[in-house]
Amino acid sequence: MAEAAEQALDDQAATLQQLRRDNEQIERENQLLEAFMLKAQQQGLTAQLEQQSTKKYRGARRKKEAEATVDTFQRLTDDEKGDIVSQAIEALQTEIEQLRSSGNKDVDDIRTLVEEVDLRIAETKKDTYEFKRDIIIGGEDPRTGKTNAEKVTR
Repeated sequence: MAEAAEQALDDQAATLQQLRRDNEQIERENQLLEAFMLKAQQQGLTAQLEQQSTKKYRGARRKKEAEATVDTFQRLTDDEKGDIVSQAIEALQTEIEQLRSSGNKDVDDIRTLVEEVDLRIAETKKDTYEFKRDIIIGGEDPRTGKTNAEKVTR
């Protein structure tokens, strides 16, 4: 009797884990669908989808039948899910390409700025060397060790 209870408990645990996996799968599908619907709204595709759904129900005999069928839950087919996923992948790939190209442009701009800074540093070092050579060392009187004012003003 205890073995039967343990077996039933194990079966229930396995069923529970399977239900959790199924729920996770449905949650991922819902997230993907929400993202697709958000993109579709941004691009104005929802109007097209609504027109397609109303075309399906124009042939209904009664208005109540059409309303009842619209209100029921409709599962997406695997083909529709595949289309949504492929559109999401394409959108992500275009976004990645745009980010990559803008990143490459930014890298080129930064390299250009670094080269300009290196040139300025080289010019500053050269000017500093010339100043020391001409004014500080060349303008100093070797006997007294004082800087000649006439050379500094030149």
